[in-house]
Amino acid sequence: MTILNHALVLLTVATGGFGRELTSQLLQKGSQLILTDIDQSTLDSCAAEITSKITTGKIIACIESDLSSIEGSNNLFQQVKALNVSVDILIYNAGIAVYGRMDEVPTNKWEKLMQINLLAPMRLSSLFAVNMIERKQGHIVNISSLAGWIAPAGMAHYSCSKFGLRGFSEGLFNELKPYIIK
Repeated sequence: MTILNHALVLLTVATGGFGRELTSQLLQKGSQLILTDIDQSTLDSCAAEITSKITTGKIIACIESDLSSIEGSNNLFQQVKALNVSVDILIYNAGIAVYGRMDEVPTNKWEKLMQINLLAPMRLSSLFAVNMIERKQGHIVNISSLAGWIAPAGMAHYSCSKFGLRGFSEGLFNELKPYIIK
C-alpha cells in the first residue's frame, strides 16, 4: 500500500470536481502537493478554499500549466525541477472531450484532445520517471475513462485517446516494474 503521509504528489487539473476531491483526500492523508491547472487565479482560489478547511498536508506550489503542447509539459517539468524536490506520485488528471461524428469534429479540436489526453501524460511520465528510476520508487497514475474500454458513436476521438492512455499505462507499468515504480 502506498504511504501518502509526507509523499510529494504532483496533481494536474486540480480545480475540477475530481481534482478538488483528490486534493482534499491527499491533504487529509498528509501529502505535500504541487497542483497544476490552466488558470492561475482559479488554481490559487481553489487551493485557498481547500486549505481553509483541511489543515493536514501542505500545498507547496500551484503552477499554471497548459498541457496542450510539448512546451507546456516541458515548462511544468522545469518549474517543478526548480523547486528542488522529488515527485513521489504523479497523478495525470487532465483531460478534455469532443463529441460528434469523426468527420464533423474539426481537426484542431481532436488534435488538441490527443495532446492533452494522450501525449501530455506520455511526456510527463517520461520526464518524471527518470528521477523515480534513479530512486527506485514512485507512482504514476494516469486517470482514464470507461471510454478506454469501449468506443460509443460520437466519441471516436475521445475513446482513441483513452484506449491509447490505457495501453501506454500498461506498457509503462511493465517497463518500470523492475525499478519498484507502480
